[in-house]
Amino acid sequence: MYTNIKDTSTRVGSNFYSPNQIFYFNGFDSDQPYVEVNAYTDGNNYIYTEHKSEYPNPGDLITSQSGYLSGSGMSSTYSVSGYSSVTVVMTGNENADFDLYARWGSPPTTSNYDARGTSINSLEYFVTSGSGTLYIMVYSYNGSGNWKSWVISGTPNVDSGVKTGTLSGTGSTVTYSVTGFRKGYAFNSGPDGNDFDLYTKWNSQPTTSNYDAVGYSGNAQEIAGPASGSGTLYFMVLSYSGSGEYAMDELIF
Repeated sequence: MYTNIKDTSTRVGSNFYSPNQIFYFNGFDSDQPYVEVNAYTDGNNYIYTEHKSEYPNPGDLITSQSGYLSGSGMSSTYSVSGYSSVTVVMTGNENADFDLYARWGSPPTTSNYDARGTSINSLEYFVTSGSGTLYIMVYSYNGSGNWKSWVISGTPNVDSGVKTGTLSGTGSTVTYSVTGFRKGYAFNSGPDGNDFDLYTKWNSQPTTSNYDAVGYSGNAQEIAGPASGSGTLYFMVLSYSGSGEYAMDELIF
């Protein structure tokens, strides 16, 4: 026996959705939140309904990798297994142009892949779904330098888009923000030989002493997160030392 859901709207974070948006299953994959509805009758002909919200842990950090590419055409490949939908992110030397490729079941090449990121900067990311082992390749389209890469479970529900610019020198900062809820990550790509740091904070701008997540390693490529919360998530890149171009992005799962 089935019962109708008569709610006029449902709130998720700060957004309101109509019932057909929340309870329409065909548009969702296994890594997105959903609501399970169960209805049954007892021996006295009373009708009971149960509503269960389910979150299959999107936003878990699966692995972190790093390395160095010695010149144009060089690559480095690693793999992960046991996940059906993941987000892959790579940051690299912004004085070079590094690209990102992935393929399910066998290592990718620049002409044979299931997903890729090939912008003109060295911050690349994509979502890919499949089964078995996912092979991930960081490739130098041009130049040499350091890179870092992360694999995160699931699909982000908020994407700030890549923000680019230049930090003019030691102590200079730039801050962006997006609105959402749950787990937030920020990523920064910058030039080798400089030290850029990354900070995030929910609902107010971060400082070097007041933040929810921070990434600092002595290099210009950083991750900050996850930081759980809701509302507006601010992310700031700071030049601890040096100047140069940055590329940064924020994803909320």
